[in-house]
Amino acid sequence: HNDGNFRALLRFRVQSGDEVLKEHLLNSAHNAMYTSPDIQNEFIQLIGAEIISQIVKRAIKSRFFTVLANETTDISRIEQFSLCIRYI
Repeated sequence: HNDGNFRALLRFRVQSGDEVLKEHLLNSAHNAMYTSPDIQNEFIQLIGAEIISQIVKRAIKSRFFTVLANETTDISRIEQFSLCIRYI
């Protein structure tokens, strides 16, 4: 039974003793559990935005920083772009 990383993480948290999450998942209405693919994608976007915000704040506060960007096309002809920010 494979229902994705997000739900596997929720299951792990419950199995690890997160009683608040367990209670929420057991007692919430099926349409109000906030585990749908749309919600999962929104969580990913929000967390990604927060991570980027924290990195930018640290880079701005640093004395020195560099940006390295690279683009390549993989074997299936899909463009891949990577961005690396180093700061001291």
